[in-house]
Amino acid sequence: CMDKAERLDYGESLMTHAMVLEGVRLDEKGEPTLWKVENSWGKDHGRDGFDTLSDAWFDEYAYQVVVDKKYLTEEERHTYETEEPTVLAPWDPMGSLA
Repeated sequence: CMDKAERLDYGESLMTHAMVLEGVRLDEKGEPTLWKVENSWGKDHGRDGFDTLSDAWFDEYAYQVVVDKKYLTEEERHTYETEEPTVLAPWDPMGSLA
């Protein structure tokens, strides 16, 4: 019954796993509906090591995404190049996967 922020605050959810995004299914408006991911648990998991996850699942359980700068919009690139980074405290839950 907790939302994403509350799960982080109370330690019910952590960033402890990484996956590679392999593909996305878009609806007629160009919005993502399903994501194909390669899971790091190996070929015995899912379908030969791959899972299909809903966009709603990512909204609820994905916390960080690494994106090549060439895929950023102009606005995102400008923010990346001009804003000062936020330095997190060592105990911040956003650093648990680092």
